[in-house]
Amino acid sequence: MVVSFISLFLFNQQALIVYLVFIGMLSLYALIFKHKSYYLNIVFVLLANLVTSLIIFKINNLTNLWIVCIYSLIGVILFCYFQFNLEGSIYKQNKIRNFTYIEFIMAIISVFGASKVTIKGVNIALFVSIFFCMYFSQSKNEIHSLFFSIITMFLLRFVFEIQESIIIPFVSAFYMFPGIYSAVTLISFCLLAYLGQFEIFASEILQGVVFVAIFFELVKWSLISFDRHGETIGINIYDNLVELLNNELIGFASFLDFYAKEFAMSKEYEEKLHEGINYLKQNYCNNCYIKNQCLSTNQSLLYVYYKTLIFYSTRPDIETIQPKISNIIKNCPHFSNMRKSSLLINEKLNITKTGYKNDALVAQINGISNILKQYSVDFTTKKEIDYQVFSNLKKSLTDYGFDVTLFNCKRSFVRDFLIEVGIRGIVFIDVKDIIEKIASVNLKTPASAIFNKTSRNRVYFNIVPKIKYEVEYGYGSIAQEGNSICGDNFLIKELDTARIIAAISDGMGKGYLAYQESKNTLMLIDEITNSHLDSSTALQIINTFFAIQDYQERYSTLDYLEINRTTGEMFLYKLGGATTLIVHQDGQSTEIKNKTLPIGLEELVSTETMQLADQDLIILASDGIFDNSYNQSELKTLITNIKHLPPQKIAYEILNYTLKNSNKRADDLSIIALKVSLVA
Repeated sequence: MVVSFISLFLFNQQALIVYLVFIGMLSLYALIFKHKSYYLNIVFVLLANLVTSLIIFKINNLTNLWIVCIYSLIGVILFCYFQFNLEGSIYKQNKIRNFTYIEFIMAIISVFGASKVTIKGVNIALFVSIFFCMYFSQSKNEIHSLFFSIITMFLLRFVFEIQESIIIPFVSAFYMFPGIYSAVTLISFCLLAYLGQFEIFASEILQGVVFVAIFFELVKWSLISFDRHGETIGINIYDNLVELLNNELIGFASFLDFYAKEFAMSKEYEEKLHEGINYLKQNYCNNCYIKNQCLSTNQSLLYVYYKTLIFYSTRPDIETIQPKISNIIKNCPHFSNMRKSSLLINEKLNITKTGYKNDALVAQINGISNILKQYSVDFTTKKEIDYQVFSNLKKSLTDYGFDVTLFNCKRSFVRDFLIEVGIRGIVFIDVKDIIEKIASVNLKTPASAIFNKTSRNRVYFNIVPKIKYEVEYGYGSIAQEGNSICGDNFLIKELDTARIIAAISDGMGKGYLAYQESKNTLMLIDEITNSHLDSSTALQIINTFFAIQDYQERYSTLDYLEINRTTGEMFLYKLGGATTLIVHQDGQSTEIKNKTLPIGLEELVSTETMQLADQDLIILASDGIFDNSYNQSELKTLITNIKHLPPQKIAYEILNYTLKNSNKRADDLSIIALKVSLVA
C-alpha cells in the first residue's frame, strides 16, 4: 500500500482519489467482515471494480457502462482463477492446479509498467509480454502461458492500441516445443513475415521479437530448471534406497561385530543348559498351581534357580549356595522332584564338564541364518510409494510459491515415509498447516511436518505420517540401599518417524555388575533401533543373540514398549519384566503381567498390542516398584489420584511413595511414566 501510494503521488496524482476510495472500501470490508467467505470476497471484488471504474470513466452512454461492467467481470474472473489455483495446490491434483501465481502477478505488473516506456516509437510492453510467454511455456506451465498471452494480447491491443500484439499467442504456442525448436520456429515465423511484407507486423517489431528470442535462449538456463521433476526425484529416491540398504547391511554387520566381541560364548554349553532348563520348566513349572504367583514375585530369580538345580543338585547344602533363591526353594511344591530330575539332566547332558568355550564363530553361525532371514523378510515386505507421488509433492510445494532448497526422500514406504525438506525464507509455524495439507493430498494419507532446524534463512523439517497423539514422559531411578550404582537402566528414545520407544532393563544381582548387564541389553536395543526394522523383528533378533550363547549368569529382564503416534497403538514386549500399569482417563486401570522368562531364555518373543486413548497414563517400572510395595492396592490408588500431574512429577511421587512404603533394601527402583494426549 505504501509503495502504491508513493508511485501514484510521484507519477499519477489524478489516480490518488480512486486509490484512496479503494483503500477505504478495503479497510471497511476488512473491519466489518472479519470472517470472510469465498463468495463474499467475489462480491467485494465486483463492487470495488464497479465503483473505481465508474469514477475513472465518465459514463455518458450505454456503451461506456457496458465496458465498465465487462472490465469489472474480468476482474472477478481473474480473482476466481487466482483463488482456485492457489487452493488447488493445497486441496486438488489436476493439470490446472500448477499455477505459479506470484510469477503470474509479477508478469502482469511488469507488462503494465513497461507500457509506460517507448523506444523509437515501439512500446516495450509487447516484448516484455513475449518474454514472459516464453518463460511460462518453457517452464511447462502451458495453460498459464496461454492464459497470460490472451490477457496481455487484449490489454495491449485494445487499451494501448498495439496492433502487433496479435503475435503474443503465437509465441506462447511456439515455445511449447522442446529445446531449440521453439526459438527456431519463432525466428522462422518472423523471417517469413518480414520477407512476405505482412502489413500487420512492422519490421522493427519483428526484429525486436528475434532479439528477445535470442536473448531468452542465452539466459533461460539460469531462469528455468529443466531437471524434469519426476525423473530426477525418482533417481534420487532409488539412490537413497540403495544407499539405505548398504548402510543397513553395514550397520547390521557392525552390530554382529559388537555382539561377537562382547557376548559370544560356547554354543554347545548353551544348548545343553537350555535343554535342561526347558525340561524343568515344561514338566514342572508350566502346569504348577502357583505359577502366576511365582512369576510375579520371582521372575528375576528363576534363571538362577533352574541353573543352580542343574549344576548343584548333588550338594546337600544347595539352599546355601545361592541365598537369594532360598525363598523359591522353600515355597516350590516341586522342589524335591525337580532336584531328582536335575541329577539325571546333569548326568545325561554332562553339563558341568562341558564348561565355557570362547568359540564365538560356532555360536554365531548357528544363529546368523535365522536372523538374516528375519531381517530380509521385514525389509522386503514393506510396500513402497510410487515415485511419481514425491515428484508431485515437490512440484505442489513449488507451485504454491515456496522456494524449495532441499527435497530428499529418506524412506518411501506406505505408512512409513520420511521426507526431508528445506525451504528458504519462511517462518515454519506460519506455513506448517499449508505444508501438511499439500503433503496429505499428494501422499494420499494424512501427514505431519516436524520442525528440524533453521540455518542460513532456510527452515528444515521432516514430513512423516500424521501424528495424532503426543507423548509426554518422566523417569527416575534409585539404587538399592547400600549401593551407589543402580542395577536398573532405562531408555527413552524418539525415532525419526512418528514413534517413541521406552525400555527398562533389570540386571541380575546388584551394584555395578547388575548395572553393566542391564546397560548392555539397552545398548543393543538402542543400536538396533537405529535401523529401520520393526521393533518386533529387532527384539526377536536380540533375543536370538542371547539365546545362541550361554551368557554365564549374565542376563537381564526387559520391559519394552513402542507407541505409534500416528495410530495410537502401543506394542509391549515383556521378557521377564515387572507388571506394567495403564491408568485410563476414567480412573479404570489395566495391568499387563509378565508371562515369559528373561531375555534369551525364550525362543520366541511374546507381544501385547493395545489401542491407547486420550490421557492414558502408562507406568513402566522395574520389580522394585510394584513387587516390593507393602500395599499394591494403595499404590495403584495413589497413581490414579495423581494421573492429572505431569509425567515427571508422577514418577517422583511414585518413587517417593515406594521409599516410604516398601522394603528399600529389597531391590533397585526404576520407573518411566508416559502420558498420551490426543492432538486436537
